[in-house]
Amino acid sequence: MPITDQFERLPLSSILVAEDRQRRLVDTSDLDDSIRQRGVVQAIIVHRGSDGEAWLVAGQRRLEASKKLGLSDIPVRWAESLSRPELEIIELEENIKRKDLEWQDLVRAVRRLHSLYLSADDGWTMTETASSIGLTLGAVSMYLRVAGELGQPRIADAGGIREAYNVLARKEAREAGNALEELLEVAPIQAPTADGEAMIVAVPDGNGGIVRVSPIPIPSIPPPDPIQCLSFLEWAPKYSGPKFNLIHCDFPYGNEVAGPQLIGAEVGFYDNDPDLYLTLLKCLCQNLPRIASLSSHLLFWCSSEILSDSPYARETYKVFRSLAPSLEFSKFPLIWVKSDDKGIASDPRRGPRHVYEVCLLASLGSRQICRVVSDAYSSPTDRRLHPSAKPEAMLRHFLQMLVDDTSSVLDPTAGSGAALRAADSLGAKVVLGLEIDPEHCRVANQAFRGARMLRSASKGLGDL
Repeated sequence: MPITDQFERLPLSSILVAEDRQRRLVDTSDLDDSIRQRGVVQAIIVHRGSDGEAWLVAGQRRLEASKKLGLSDIPVRWAESLSRPELEIIELEENIKRKDLEWQDLVRAVRRLHSLYLSADDGWTMTETASSIGLTLGAVSMYLRVAGELGQPRIADAGGIREAYNVLARKEAREAGNALEELLEVAPIQAPTADGEAMIVAVPDGNGGIVRVSPIPIPSIPPPDPIQCLSFLEWAPKYSGPKFNLIHCDFPYGNEVAGPQLIGAEVGFYDNDPDLYLTLLKCLCQNLPRIASLSSHLLFWCSSEILSDSPYARETYKVFRSLAPSLEFSKFPLIWVKSDDKGIASDPRRGPRHVYEVCLLASLGSRQICRVVSDAYSSPTDRRLHPSAKPEAMLRHFLQMLVDDTSSVLDPTAGSGAALRAADSLGAKVVLGLEIDPEHCRVANQAFRGARMLRSASKGLGDL
């Protein structure tokens, strides 16, 4: 029978409370308004003493709120008339109020409690569950949402219910952005030609017509390597494939006076001069609609001068504002501190050595992050694979804020491929890098494949 089907009303003064309960501090502030307006909706539970008196079993907060509001009586259920599910409800309600309950157990208890109420009464609502255990409707809604995802390691390992819920909310927002992008993209229609060596790509215009028809080669084997030997300046204006929701840029900084230790990803191939820096930056911004999803992030490494009111900083932000005004920049940059003290003293007579590099974080479509991380990371330099490579550990630290299994990552100047290896280790769905030098491209792909094989071997050993 439904737990609220049969009850009687007893005077408040006739209900006895055990001494151990009387010593507890009972907060009823979140119940007072509800009981004042609607009375006690959910009956308290009592059992009969040896002389027939009514002793409180569950519902002390409702009892105390009724006393505080000056009510004369309260609905009660006798414990001996309860079914097994109803007895479980009593136990759950009492456990939920424990202060030492782990948040994961609390979430499970609230879900089980709500399920039991629903099984007894099809019309039962989350509002009534919230009232029965002294939580807000928003809290119960959050608990039930998280309860269904406790099987996910990132949720179960969260530091608290709010952190777990935020992880879910951010992921749902990212997935919604990806879904919108897929809906808005026009899928090409592909058909092989008679000779089988090329195919016609026809893109509908939305009105039954065709806006582009072009023959392109049919590759016999899809390119297996995530890093392609291509120039970003040539690739970006022609690209027409799936878009990326994370773009990691490590262009040469264009700061000639700083020397080679402060330049970006393409030493010796993309010249380190201000003109080329601006050319790459403008190419990125002009082609952003072509390569970036409507909901996406941008990581943009740059000279530490970006933190000053220098010509470099003014020109950089001027290009972003004029050519990519939809980018929303985070107020604070990400900072890599070189723990091995490597850097350049641009003016050794008047100033210190620069041992940190700066990365701007921007988003399109207010894309949500995956998790919160610190905005500074200390790590030594690592130039074993490339003269200006960023350390993979540092990149993984920052990328874990943005990368999960919904991520498609582009690195326009991949260099050693460290950012792509880091993203792949975090479960990115797609990674693509461009590297202008054939030898660096070969080494980067070799390192990428090696990292994947090592993870696969480690996982196999862990399953033994």
